[in-house]
Amino acid sequence: MFKLRSKLGEEYSPLYFLSALGAGGAVITFFMYLMFMTPHEGLPLPTWETLQAILQGLNSSIKI
Repeated sequence: MFKLRSKLGEEYSPLYFLSALGAGGAVITFFMYLMFMTPHEGLPLPTWETLQAILQGLNSSIKI
């Protein structure tokens, strides 16, 4: 397995922060795609029904 680093205060590198920031950004990308790239008129957030309509081709405003 791997060993977690201890005493990070002595050996801190900004890459620790940047790697955590990058991993969080990669996760958020999926949700940002759902929010801004899929139409969901009349709803504050996209729901499964709006995503299902896009995947089944029922919504003609976006094609996969």
